[in-house]
Amino acid sequence: MAGKPEEYAYSSYNSYITGKPEKIVTTDLIMGMLSRQRKEAQNAYRRYVENWIGEKLKNPLDDAYGGIILGGERFIKGVLDTIREGYTEKAEVSQRKALRNGIGMEEIIEGVCHYFKVTRQAVVKRQRGDIKNIAIYLIKRRTGATNKEIGALFGGVSYSAVSKTYQRMLERLQTDLKLRKKIEAIDASMSNVKG
Repeated sequence: MAGKPEEYAYSSYNSYITGKPEKIVTTDLIMGMLSRQRKEAQNAYRRYVENWIGEKLKNPLDDAYGGIILGGERFIKGVLDTIREGYTEKAEVSQRKALRNGIGMEEIIEGVCHYFKVTRQAVVKRQRGDIKNIAIYLIKRRTGATNKEIGALFGGVSYSAVSKTYQRMLERLQTDLKLRKKIEAIDASMSNVKG
């Protein structure tokens, strides 16, 4: 912004400071947050804007989680929890890898180990059983890892076997309440957001 804020052609600053109505600017909400007295609100707004003149401003979207969610850890966790299963798999979701990448594969392995009180080796090398399948399911659901990367973590399991395991777990979760409770408990023990 060159010069004074009131000289900038495409600014709503003048509407806030002078109180003159404009067709596309509505000032009531912001002014109401600053003060109930119009003149006080205008002065507060002026001080706020002028305080930043000459300062290099950081783009707030640089801190947006997954490129689209801006807010504190609790807010981000809430948004992530509302994203439906499979949403981040869709090709049209532009930041899908970043959205899924709220937690790493090793963090999930640690969470599974802690819940079942087993070693890492027991999780990644176990031939059969829910422990390995739960770990694969959570990694697939919660990270940006590909099936190939997940398979490599589990000792060279094929990418198609990872996909089949994930699909079987999805089906089982529809009816198996005990399994769902285990996964929810592991999920709850891990942070959705790296902070």
